[in-house]
Amino acid sequence: MPQSFVYSNPHLDVEPGIVRDPFILKVGQTYFLTGTLRPIWAGPNPGVPLWSSPDLLNWTHHGLLIDRQNVAEDAWYRDRFWAPEIHQSGRDFYLTVNCRNETTRHKHGISIWHAEEITGPYKLLNPEAPFPPADEQFYPENPEVTQKYISNDASLFTDADGKHHIFWSCHHGIWQAEIDLPSCRLVGRKSLAIKASTDGWDTKIEGPVLFRHGRYIYLFFSSFTRDYDIGVARSESIHGPWIQQPNNPIISPRPPLTHVGHNGVFPGPDGRWWISYIMQFNGKDSPERLAYDPIWFNADGWIESDAPTLGTRCVDLTLD
Repeated sequence: MPQSFVYSNPHLDVEPGIVRDPFILKVGQTYFLTGTLRPIWAGPNPGVPLWSSPDLLNWTHHGLLIDRQNVAEDAWYRDRFWAPEIHQSGRDFYLTVNCRNETTRHKHGISIWHAEEITGPYKLLNPEAPFPPADEQFYPENPEVTQKYISNDASLFTDADGKHHIFWSCHHGIWQAEIDLPSCRLVGRKSLAIKASTDGWDTKIEGPVLFRHGRYIYLFFSSFTRDYDIGVARSESIHGPWIQQPNNPIISPRPPLTHVGHNGVFPGPDGRWWISYIMQFNGKDSPERLAYDPIWFNADGWIESDAPTLGTRCVDLTLD
C-alpha cells in the first residue's frame, strides 16, 4: 500500500491537456474526468470528452461521449458542448451538458443524456427542446426575461429517498427543482436556491455541484463577477434553505493565477473529499488547466481548503 500521494497543480501531462470545467467522478476504483473542450468562446467545439485514471495522475482518453459530427445540423444541441457533468444513480448514468445551435442562434440550454455504462452509449432524453421546458423559462420576478434567456450548468442530485433533483444556473442565480427521470419533467415548482447579489463578489453565479456529508448537503457554485471564484452553501434538506458559508468565496485566484473555478467534488485517494477546478494564469483566454486539492470540515461543519495550490504536494495516506 502506498503511504503517500504526490500530485502537482496544474496537471501538465499530455492527457487531459487543456480542459475547462473539469468534473471528476469515481466509479469503483477508477476515476473518470470530463470537461469542456476548446474552442471555448467562439465557434463549435468537438463534443463531450471522457478520460479515465486509476490514480488521478495518468489519464487515458476514451474519445467523445457526444460527437458533434454525429448530430443533425438542425438539432438545437448541435454546436456548443459546455460544462458536462456525469451523475450516477444506482446502475444508471446521467450526463448533463450545455448545448446550443450557432446557425439557428439558439441560446444555451441543458441537454440530459442516459447510459447504462459511464462510457456510453448515451441517449438524449430531451431531443425536442432544452431543459427546462419553455413555459418554465419565464421568471415572474422579471417579466423582461423570455424563453430565449440562457439556462445552463445543470447538476443532478439523488436524495436518500431516491428522488432526483436538478440544479441549474439562470436568471437571478441557482435554481432547483425535483425532476422525474428519464422523462425530464419537473415535479412541483422550481425555487431559487442561491440568489445572486447585486453588489458583491457573486453577482454572476453559475456551476452548481452538490454532495452530501453528514447532516448537510453542500452546494458549490462559481462566480465570474470579478475573475473566477468559488463559494459554497449548505442545507439540511435538498429543498433548502441554503445558507452561504460566512467566509465566501472560499477559493479565489492568487497571483500568478487569474481564474480558478467551476469545480467538481469527488472522493480522493486519502478518503477525504477533493475538489477539482480550473487554473488560468493570464485571463480568460489563457489555457485552462486541471487542478485538484483536498477539502475538509471545521468544527462548525464548514468547508476549508488550501486551494488553489501550485506545484508539487504530498498527501499522507496513512492518516485516519
